[in-house]
Amino acid sequence: RAARRVFEEMVDRQASRFASMKNPAESDLALLLPEDVAPDTGAPADDGPGSEELLARLHSMIGLTAVKNEVTALVNLLTATKQRKAAGLPTPKISNHLIFSGPPGTGKTTIARLYADLLRSLGVLPKGQLVEVARADLVGRYVGHTAQLT
Repeated sequence: RAARRVFEEMVDRQASRFASMKNPAESDLALLLPEDVAPDTGAPADDGPGSEELLARLHSMIGLTAVKNEVTALVNLLTATKQRKAAGLPTPKISNHLIFSGPPGTGKTTIARLYADLLRSLGVLPKGQLVEVARADLVGRYVGHTAQLT
């Protein structure tokens, strides 16, 4: 099934290429070019670190055993979900929203930034968006204003 899907995608790219040609020859129909086999996304190469490098950075931190296990489990789940989706299998809906709370100096922001980079490297987030807020950013000045800020 996967091979058939890949071949059909190649034929689709070939058909798009033919549509842009003025007079394609009949012999061109049997010819697949490199751009038909591997699509050119037109996007610049991503210079960011890969998920393996980011996980290695996480595991090089001292302590945080529970956090390391949880983030690794989430990354494994996201990777498996991505593979299932590529194979055309049903995938679970996963929320990637997390709240990092705790006393100051425990590594919350560092782990949150690393997690956002991991989501970007796995293709879950296009840019690794991370919203950092403090209490002052979430508590309103009057009754009812806090809900709007949150």
